[in-house]
Amino acid sequence: MAEPQTNGVVERFNRTLKEPAIHGHSFRNVEEVRAVVSAFKDRYNRHWRLEKRGFMSPREARQSSAIRKAA
Repeated sequence: MAEPQTNGVVERFNRTLKEPAIHGHSFRNVEEVRAVVSAFKDRYNRHWRLEKRGFMSPREARQSSAIRKAA
């Protein structure tokens, strides 16, 4: 069963990644791209507060979900 709203979520994340981490940078090689994307991913997962997750970071939301499932 297709879920078209999923594409919107992915497109939004791609934009969230590209604007601060990719656009405006000149990379010399793929290793530089990987390093910048990895740093962004870490910052996003640890520090970005998402309204749809009750203003928790993605990491906090995963931890909270794991605790609820374990209970």
